[in-house]
Amino acid sequence: MSFLDEELEDPPRRTGSRRPPPRGPGVDPQTLWVRRGIAIGLGVVVVVVLVFGIKSCVSARKKQAFRNYNRDLTSWLQTSDQQRNQLFDLLKTPTSGTPSPVDLTNNANGVKVQAEQLVDQVDGAGHPGELDGAHRYLVDVLQFRRDGIARIANDLRTALGDTGRQQATTQMAADMQDFLVSDVIYSQRFTPQYQEQLKKQGLLDEEKVPTSAFLPNIQWLVPNVVANRLNAIRGGGSSTSTTAAPGLHGTSLDSVVVKPGGQTLSTTQAVDIPYNSAVSFDVKATNGGDNDESNVKVQVTVTGGGKPIKVEQNIPSFPKGTSQTANLTLVQKPTPGVPVKITVQVLKVPGETKLDNNKAVYPAVFTR
Repeated sequence: MSFLDEELEDPPRRTGSRRPPPRGPGVDPQTLWVRRGIAIGLGVVVVVVLVFGIKSCVSARKKQAFRNYNRDLTSWLQTSDQQRNQLFDLLKTPTSGTPSPVDLTNNANGVKVQAEQLVDQVDGAGHPGELDGAHRYLVDVLQFRRDGIARIANDLRTALGDTGRQQATTQMAADMQDFLVSDVIYSQRFTPQYQEQLKKQGLLDEEKVPTSAFLPNIQWLVPNVVANRLNAIRGGGSSTSTTAAPGLHGTSLDSVVVKPGGQTLSTTQAVDIPYNSAVSFDVKATNGGDNDESNVKVQVTVTGGGKPIKVEQNIPSFPKGTSQTANLTLVQKPTPGVPVKITVQVLKVPGETKLDNNKAVYPAVFTR
């Protein structure tokens, strides 16, 4: 029976590898491409968000840089305005006494040093790259102002002295042109470029562009005006002692308007003036002569309602062929309901001979 046992033996097992049974359904190509598309889309969204986030941060930083610059600009120009006031205060007619030419010159040199420091500060200040051109114009503005102050400080002592005075005052009038040039550059070059860049940043409505003007009045460019101002300083506040320039001199009274009511005074009919408000008079006059005048005095005198009331006001600069208005405020008021006479007069200037058009008397009544 041994052969039967041999036949019943198990057949030998195959030793070759066998593929494992599938564990689940396979992924078809369309699904695979959809999944890849979704992943790519998400990646694009992330990139876009990052890009916009970075651009937003850069834009915010740039806008803040512009805001900081505008803040610095306002401060710089305020400093320049202070220097202007200091300089031209030195050239004002003194209220009393005769100031020392040495002191005036030293004070002017002090303003010059301040102007030099301001130029150095602004020239080295940081600013957005978009403002390179505008900032360069701003430095030019302050440099012209610095140079004008320096030249005036250099000429001032001679102009207040006895030797070479006329030439020095003429030169000072020419020095004032530096201030005019600075004002033109600021208004016609710096401001337009600066506003354009603010507009590009969307800040034009938010940030106010400061104004700046260093020359108080274009009459400072006229040598006679400068000479009259300096003669007033030399005379301790009196400009009437100066010799009149050749040619016709003369001013005339044009009109008188009551403020705040707006009534025009008449020489033939009494005007009612409200008593319960601050009262002042706008006195308009014209320089009909051939010469520029300075420190022209205007007087208003009220009589008939108690103690006479008298007020005065100076017109510092009165160019030929122009009209000027002086505002005179009453510090007291006459008795209400009593007729008064308001006498208005433009006092004569040196060399003036025709005076019949300088004065007028107006009837009025102050009413409650």
